[in-house]
Amino acid sequence: MTSARYRRAARELAPEDILHTALEIAHPSIPTPVRVVADAANREIEGHVYAALAFRVTLSADVDRQQPVVSILVDNVGRDLVQWIERADGGAGATVRVMALLAGEDAIEWEVTLDVGAIHVGMSAVRIALGYEPLLGRRAVALRHDPQTTPGIF
Repeated sequence: MTSARYRRAARELAPEDILHTALEIAHPSIPTPVRVVADAANREIEGHVYAALAFRVTLSADVDRQQPVVSILVDNVGRDLVQWIERADGGAGATVRVMALLAGEDAIEWEVTLDVGAIHVGMSAVRIALGYEPLLGRRAVALRHDPQTTPGIF
């Protein structure tokens, strides 16, 4: 449940409170995730330091019969993210926790964890494609009755 201050700041055109987005990019084979916040200065959130780094979030077009994809474009300043991606073997199997919070507060207002579909590294930016592949990409039923699985009914 989000706070009243967060809901007010999210809907106002000129909010009194500033909203920030933080990312935590984790991989099962790397003990320390990448933690960044879209802010002018580093922030401490839940006892961890989040590095100030510019990033932009873009939503995919609503195309029929395609899974929705969210892209995060992270500035490749300092090359720390690229080194992390190399240690994570290209980032396959990584997840991204997206968090929203009010400026000056440590409490997370809402969060969502998404699977990394692909990571593309460029000279000035890293593009991370996110989605719900394990959920949306699987079959609707556990067992489908067809001539291969249940030949007796066909």
